[in-house]
Amino acid sequence: MPPQELKIAMLGARGVGKTSLLTAMYEQFEETIGQTNLQLTPDLESSALLQERLGQLKSLLDHYEAKGGMDGRSDPRSFVFDLGNKGAKPSLRLHFRANNSSFHRN
Repeated sequence: MPPQELKIAMLGARGVGKTSLLTAMYEQFEETIGQTNLQLTPDLESSALLQERLGQLKSLLDHYEAKGGMDGRSDPRSFVFDLGNKGAKPSLRLHFRANNSSFHRN
C-alpha cells in the first residue's frame, strides 16, 4: 500500500523564493530532524531540481552582492518527498506544488 499523501500548495509571485525555501528546508533536514529516527527522501525528479537549486544558492555566496536574485520560473513545479522512520517503508508522502500567482488589489 502506498503511503498516505499530503498535498501542500506554495503560492507566490515568480522569483520570490518558493523553490529556494523548499531547497533550504530539505538541505537542513539532515542536520536537524535527520538526527532522529525520521527519514525524508525526495523522488528522483525532485532530487535533481533541488540539487540544481542548491548549487545555485551556494554559488550566490561566492560573489555576494545585495541586489537582484535568481530568475524564477513561470511553469508550476512539483516536489515529492516520502517521510517515515529510517529503515522502514515511508508512512507519508509530501507533495509540494509551487505555483506562481499574481496578487492584485482593487
